[in-house]
Amino acid sequence: MSTQQHNQPQAGRLSRRAFLRLGGVAAGSLSLAALVAACAPAAPAAPSAGGQPAPAAPSSGPRIGGELVIGSIQEPDSLNPWLTGLTVGLEVEAMIYDSLTRVDPAGTHVPVLAAEVPSLENGGISEDLLTYVYKLRDDVTWHDGTPFTAADVVFTFEAIADPAVNARSRTGFELVESVEATDDHTVVFRLKTPSAVFLETFGYRGILPKHIFENEDMNTSAFNRAPTVGTGPYKFVEWVSGDRIVVERNPNYYREGGYIDRIVYRIVPSSDSLLTMLETGEIDMRFGIIAEQVPIVQALADYTVHATPAHAYFHFTINNADPILGDKRVRQALTHGLNKRLITDTVLKGLVQPHGSPVAQPSWVYVDHNARFPYDPDAAVALLEEAGWTPGSDGIRVKNGERLSLTLLNIAGDSERLQIVQLAQAMWKDIGVEVNINQVDAPTFVAAMVEQNYQFAYGFWGFSVDPSGYNERWLSTSAGHWLNYNNPYVDQLLLDALRIIDREERKAKYVEFQEIVVEDATNIWVYNRIFFDAVKKRVHGFVPNAGTGTNMWNVHEWWLES
Repeated sequence: MSTQQHNQPQAGRLSRRAFLRLGGVAAGSLSLAALVAACAPAAPAAPSAGGQPAPAAPSSGPRIGGELVIGSIQEPDSLNPWLTGLTVGLEVEAMIYDSLTRVDPAGTHVPVLAAEVPSLENGGISEDLLTYVYKLRDDVTWHDGTPFTAADVVFTFEAIADPAVNARSRTGFELVESVEATDDHTVVFRLKTPSAVFLETFGYRGILPKHIFENEDMNTSAFNRAPTVGTGPYKFVEWVSGDRIVVERNPNYYREGGYIDRIVYRIVPSSDSLLTMLETGEIDMRFGIIAEQVPIVQALADYTVHATPAHAYFHFTINNADPILGDKRVRQALTHGLNKRLITDTVLKGLVQPHGSPVAQPSWVYVDHNARFPYDPDAAVALLEEAGWTPGSDGIRVKNGERLSLTLLNIAGDSERLQIVQLAQAMWKDIGVEVNINQVDAPTFVAAMVEQNYQFAYGFWGFSVDPSGYNERWLSTSAGHWLNYNNPYVDQLLLDALRIIDREERKAKYVEFQEIVVEDATNIWVYNRIFFDAVKKRVHGFVPNAGTGTNMWNVHEWWLES
């Protein structure tokens, strides 16, 4: 059925009843414009000679020493950069492992382990886009003193390409025909088909040490939890479950940086407890502050709050192959039954905007589809009726004797997430859908996604600045294809886009991709994320970067006042 005529939200049907049921959610009055004006600017600093943004520093320059404490609401599932499925895992591993390149806040690749970024101009990328040549630095050693060479890059590719390895991402791997180390500091990738975006493949996750992993089972190796050998500015010390992860300064780091003696990730699975730790000054940094706490942290004299619109959104991930949710009409009904504006205006204090597309709002390919499935309980009911779900005696719909009952996964410990899923639960009950919330820890949550052993779940996805990152979730052959959505035409659009250099021609592929995926309601998008990050003023060099999924891209430049 068409949904275009339903353009006005209908908040009254649920709001009072839901508020009473949930004990009330106080509406906020702080506007996004006012908040961002009050927060630290998110723009990157001027580039330094090495291509990295220069740290904000007094004229005396960076100081070596000190201990930095970062508060984290989650605990990693792994510290192997290719096996972790959690943002916190990528944050920690980025201190230990370096990648060939990193992506700066403008979305530009800058060299790290690579001596230079391959390009058409320097001959690193062939004119036919079939060959990528990485020239590597010759002054890099692993933390145990072993030289870093091209063999490590080849090993990393071949090990992660193995389908028996539980990799969380292989985006770009499917393009590779062969990889070869032509000498100790040169790696040549030859592709099956032309790619304009192959740099994205090795721009985010670290290279693994061949001499450590070559005789290990990649899935079960103890090094996934205790990565004592990396190339990064910090060396692994310990991981105490439920308490902390500790790294220390690498005195032999190959480039300028790595100034802090010790960085401690405090694992505190409660947003309220983390707020208390900010108020008492126990932690120096807290990424992803929940909306209701932003004004409180802004008022703390010792901290700066950075507000950074992100290439990320919160959404309900749907298993599109589920017996109930495999019906597009049910997915569309759930979308119509969710009052996103009520959520953003109340729980999220008006600091973010509703979202309705598989592409994040800062992206240059984004198309606003939020009006496609507006809050419209009548339209939701009509779709469920059309799908054969009729009202039961207790108000929950039934079909062939089966109740319309769904299990929703949510990561425990975050009060903001819980409020949102409870509001959604109440809204969906109003249209005859029973939703049972299953609170789990982060590793259990990710394992369910990877194994596709779930119905639907609430969380967020972050993406690279380049839209090729969307392949990881919607390309049916991707290791990160958690949606179980299989559309050959969408697959072809995404693969075709990888071979196009012209920006407008490439954008057209992603515009069509969005049109199809939104109509199929593969997900229920809620709001585009803004990263609210608290950083103590004694920390210098922090530059937020919403386009890489984490803010650790320049951790080697951070330093502390005494």
